[in-house]
Amino acid sequence: MTPRERAVLELLGEHLTHQEIGQKLFISPRTVESHVASLRRKLGVPNHRGLVRFASAYSIEAARVAAPSLTVPLTSFVGRRREVEELTRALRDSRLVSVVGPGGAGKTRLALAAALSLATAFTDGVRLVDLVPVVDADDLEVAVARACGFDPTSRRGPVEALISGLRPLHVLLLLDNCERQVHAVALLTDRLLNACPGLTMIITSRVRLAMALERVYRLEGLSPGTDGDAVALFVERATAAGSPTPSTTDLERIDGVCRSVAGLALAVELAAVQLPSLGLDGMKRGMIDQGSLLVGGSRLDSRQGSMHETLDWSVAMLEPPAAAVLFRLAVLTAPFDLDTATRVTAFPPVTTLAMPVILRTLVEHNLVATTTTSTGELVFRLLEPVRQYGLARMSQADMPAFTHHLLWCLAMVESAVAGDEIQGMDRVVDDVRFALAREVGQDLPHPAAHALARAFGLVLFRWGRLREAQQRMEQAADLTADDREAVTDLATAAAVAKCRVLGSEALRLELDAAARARAAGANVAAALALVRAAELLHRFPGMFAAPDIGAAASFLEQAHELAPDDHHVQVAATVAAANARPGQGAERRDRAVDALDAARDLNDGLLVSAALDAACNERIHEGDVVAAYRLAVQRVERLMARPDQPNAGLEIKDALHVAAFCALGAGDLNGARAMAERQHELPFLVEQRDLADEELLAPAALAGDWELVLGVGQRFLEDWTEAGRPKAPGRGLAPAAVALAHGLRGDVAERAAWLRVLAEIRGVSAGEATRGSGYGEVFDALVFLEQDQPVLALESLTSKDRSGMFGFVFRQWSAALSAEAAVLARHEDAAPLLCTATQVSVDNPVAMAITRRAEALVARDRVGMQQVADDFLRAGSPYQQRRTLTMAESM
Repeated sequence: MTPRERAVLELLGEHLTHQEIGQKLFISPRTVESHVASLRRKLGVPNHRGLVRFASAYSIEAARVAAPSLTVPLTSFVGRRREVEELTRALRDSRLVSVVGPGGAGKTRLALAAALSLATAFTDGVRLVDLVPVVDADDLEVAVARACGFDPTSRRGPVEALISGLRPLHVLLLLDNCERQVHAVALLTDRLLNACPGLTMIITSRVRLAMALERVYRLEGLSPGTDGDAVALFVERATAAGSPTPSTTDLERIDGVCRSVAGLALAVELAAVQLPSLGLDGMKRGMIDQGSLLVGGSRLDSRQGSMHETLDWSVAMLEPPAAAVLFRLAVLTAPFDLDTATRVTAFPPVTTLAMPVILRTLVEHNLVATTTTSTGELVFRLLEPVRQYGLARMSQADMPAFTHHLLWCLAMVESAVAGDEIQGMDRVVDDVRFALAREVGQDLPHPAAHALARAFGLVLFRWGRLREAQQRMEQAADLTADDREAVTDLATAAAVAKCRVLGSEALRLELDAAARARAAGANVAAALALVRAAELLHRFPGMFAAPDIGAAASFLEQAHELAPDDHHVQVAATVAAANARPGQGAERRDRAVDALDAARDLNDGLLVSAALDAACNERIHEGDVVAAYRLAVQRVERLMARPDQPNAGLEIKDALHVAAFCALGAGDLNGARAMAERQHELPFLVEQRDLADEELLAPAALAGDWELVLGVGQRFLEDWTEAGRPKAPGRGLAPAAVALAHGLRGDVAERAAWLRVLAEIRGVSAGEATRGSGYGEVFDALVFLEQDQPVLALESLTSKDRSGMFGFVFRQWSAALSAEAAVLARHEDAAPLLCTATQVSVDNPVAMAITRRAEALVARDRVGMQQVADDFLRAGSPYQQRRTLTMAESM
């Protein structure tokens, strides 16, 4: 394989489409197709599905061979040979081992050493997740899933994503610093170990998980004595700091120092770096001055006390400004640079000019660690025991650091909202979460906290992290006492929930917004929230398991009572009513026209879009899918300038969805694919492409792009299975399209399997999978015609139980295919069916071409067949072009 082919193969293993692979590799989809064809030939794989399976296995093998995802410490690991062997043996005998001990004991370093020694024993390597940045138990599952490379989707939560990713692997997962989330870690661990037989877990914590299958490894202090690990670590760190090699007598005194801090690894290291400047005599006096906890108290408490005493002693060696900076830096949870440290900590008695020297001093004293980013940038971080110590030791004079940190987070996030380039924005996220978590617990949150939650929610929306975006918007509402501001936040949270296709949550939030607006005396805002709730029920009943459509009328009535004279409320209510299902013919049409006129007069873009949707539905039910398509395109173009606004998100997504299936019905396969791809590439769906996968399938199947259909179809099946195989009739077009592709390719067994999926999704028996759907009958007919069974095709198309919107959408296709089936079957109604098809399929290039093909078959016009084949190619259906040429050859 060439390097480019290898890259394509790896991305196929991630179940990406050709379009997505092209975007990642900066090549065209056609070039991707040529690489795929070359790979199939070189690897001897007969079809696309087989290639994807091979690619998935190849990706797992590549992950196994790659270096484990462990951070190799910059300093050497000294001693602990016995502990490493014991822990390694425990991991071989048990699937869950907890390394438990006080802060600073060296739990992380020991766990890393054991994991590195076992890396080759686990076929798929090691994963490390540091839980220090996780301040909220609700974020734990997402943090672990993302750290392991298994992102959640809209239909697959973080635990399901983890299980799906880890189940086929033989892997060691290390969860570090679990003590703040013990209960949540225990629940997650139980689910993962039960679902993933090849998974072994090691956790580090100050307290055990208290699980039945847990094997606890309690970490003692470093071994004492002049030949013990504590002295060895002390000497190694002291000589690295510039101290001469100690004598035998010195080793005895060093052993005394190590014993005084209970052999805690971090405490020993902190003491060792002072040796070059203080000498052993100075160190001894310092330790005595600080007091020793070797007498009295439990052994564990004395160790914890020794850690703090050692840190106190180390801080006593610092000038007051450096000590203040150390405490203040504890508000930063993620690695930070000099500029960030200055903005957060440089206030009296600390000056901006002194910060470079102070940071260097803290690094030299082993109180601040350094590392470099992938771009070569030097960054700093406090070890977690030091950070917890710093938070505990902050004085009242240090408290402004929290406000400085909050304002720094706000500045960084607002810069992102404004679209500015921000170096390392991902590093800010954990700090923002910490800042918000602290403010939530305050009696009087800082005013900037509300602005931060709101801006952070918007950034998360634009990044495609919809779940947390919704949470942050709700949090913003909780962080303000201004009910009017809270109404805006709740409405935005509802808009994000709609983008997630979570109708119940969106409805709850709209009703909360209405209640908060009423409390503020903002009757117009309350009325608009109620109208949005009614519109949600009318337009998107498929978002609900059991939609209460009757409640919509009550919401509209309440809105009118709250704001009877407000023009905006009246227009919004008119639009919501226009999208209601009841009503017949002219009445519905008149409602849609009135709503559209009113929305345009008001010049409200979102209301115009909703009114266009109502008008589009009316055109479909009138049988004019071409006119509906034109309206859908208008709707799309009006909205695409606002893809980064949550309140426009659902309108944009739905507009592209409607335009895609209207384009299908109108025979514009290229347009349908373009609309589907535009939806698939919406920025706010970047982490949840599954919300837009389905629209890609039907146009690709009708065009004959089997590879795309099989790849995306497999991803659809996995997502649906992981979600528990829910019944969802509105999603039936996707499995029907995959079944169509298999049928046209001649794969009978796979087609039958996908028809069973279709039946399960629609909630019908297997024999009724396609009946009554409106699209299934057309797809059946296409397969029967490919199999040279025109009688069955005609029976499918003329069945009396066709219903629903898609029956109207595919009306032109159905008429044209009925005519062709009748001609091929020599049916007595062939002539009238041809006449009907000619009248019905106007402006539908595919239906017109099928009709002309039927006419050419009657006339045995081979030249005409060639012209029809060209028409199919222009219409975006290579499959129909190939079929036409094959039929022409047999004439």
